[in-house]
Amino acid sequence: MLNSYTSSYKTLMVEQNCHGHRCFGSAAINIVMVAQGSCDAMVEYGLHAWDIAAAAVILSEAGGFLIDPTGKPFNVMSRKILCASTEELAISLSNILTHADFEPEG
Repeated sequence: MLNSYTSSYKTLMVEQNCHGHRCFGSAAINIVMVAQGSCDAMVEYGLHAWDIAAAAVILSEAGGFLIDPTGKPFNVMSRKILCASTEELAISLSNILTHADFEPEG
């Protein structure tokens, strides 16, 4: 899993000329930062439903876009999330990332 993470990070930060990386301490805060327009996107793996459920609703209501990082529809029980300010950005990031697998909750 670490190799998958570092490969995705290198791709985004170096090869795609990303301008910054921020982590605010919780997945919910990271998602809400996208909802308010302070960040363009966020991706995170290994989450639990209680980590992201409320923030996912806030992002959806604010007009943001949520998907599974593999490009599938978002499932709060899948333990992974990719959210972005636009659908196009979310899909573009999904195509760039390598993916880590987690057992779904439930």
